[in-house]
Amino acid sequence: MNPPSVLHTPNGPVLCDFGYAGPDVGWFEAVSAAVSFDAPGLLPAYLAAGGRPGPTGPVALARAVGSTANWLAYSMQVSLGHRDTGQDERRAATTRVPRTARDLLDLIRDGPGTRQRLIPTGGNPVSGRPDAQGF
Repeated sequence: MNPPSVLHTPNGPVLCDFGYAGPDVGWFEAVSAAVSFDAPGLLPAYLAAGGRPGPTGPVALARAVGSTANWLAYSMQVSLGHRDTGQDERRAATTRVPRTARDLLDLIRDGPGTRQRLIPTGGNPVSGRPDAQGF
């Protein structure tokens, strides 16, 4: 999920861009959204709503990095004209590429900081052990 693909309405957020959407594991989608939106409460809320927990730590962080890298690659293809899109999308992608590249570098450089900001309270949601190494 990418922040520009979410429309904030009076009734809550609405996903509004399906051009690059595809099925994914709910947990990894939640981790990706938590990283994209820098939303530390998202993962606990996902779990509280009945979402199934998944891997944490390096696995989840690697998946978030991979998701951001994929979005960067897609945006670069569009901005260079290698995808059949309109001019408006091409201009938007051209603007998006430097920001997404910075986001990716920040995520890689701040891996431990990202884990600390986004760790679900109560330890590792997979094991449920408070002493487990979390995200």
